[in-house]
Amino acid sequence: MNRIKNLPLPEQTEISETFYLAGNLNGNGNKMQYYGAALLHSDLSIEDIEEHYSAYRKGKYDLLVQKQESQNLEEIERNFGFDDTIDADVSDGKYYLVYTWGDGIAPFCWGIDIRAN
Repeated sequence: MNRIKNLPLPEQTEISETFYLAGNLNGNGNKMQYYGAALLHSDLSIEDIEEHYSAYRKGKYDLLVQKQESQNLEEIERNFGFDDTIDADVSDGKYYLVYTWGDGIAPFCWGIDIRAN
């Protein structure tokens, strides 16, 4: 999340909310993932925002952009107390979520990760 916050914002764009979580977020087993996101409010199109963040992307699941049309963060499969709702009223159609998924750094992301127990 901090990485997303520290990147330059596209023009006509502001950060409304941020989210982060680490844990067993997707599927079963002893593993850890992290999720960081920023909810943007912008007059730009999703294509413009995607183009802006694609210049900073480091991998397949880094700095993904989607239009935010509901109060829920759809990407989180498992909740574990994470507040996966958005406070902003997204009904004006000008909200976008920029998010990053990851498994962490080696050797912790190999096989079984006891931190997920």
